Amino acid sequence: MNSFFKKIENLFWQIAEHYYSVFLVLVFSGLVFGAFLFYENFVLIKGSNPPVVLRQIQIKEEILEKILKEKRQKEQKLMQIDSESYLNPFEVQVEEGNSEEGID
Repeated sequence: MNSFFKKIENLFWQIAEHYYSVFLVLVFSGLVFGAFLFYENFVLIKGSNPPVVLRQIQIKEEILEKILKEKRQKEQKLMQIDSESYLNPFEVQVEEGNSEEGID
């Protein structure tokens, strides 16, 4: 087991001593891999035209009616909310029985 760690340590030292060559190999392999991905995903796809399949759409009337009913109910609720008037919490309201003129 000790010899295994010695070999790994020796490998790291060899990589460190030849860092420029290792860097060039990694950059070149990255460029080759990138070119391969570009070729696979752009060049080959442009050359092939998949057939267009048009299917007829069938709508179930019961489901459509249910959806339209829910939509109408939501619209009615929104119209109800819009028609209500709410009090402004930032507006000072003076009651008719209490007037500020009589206070000394």
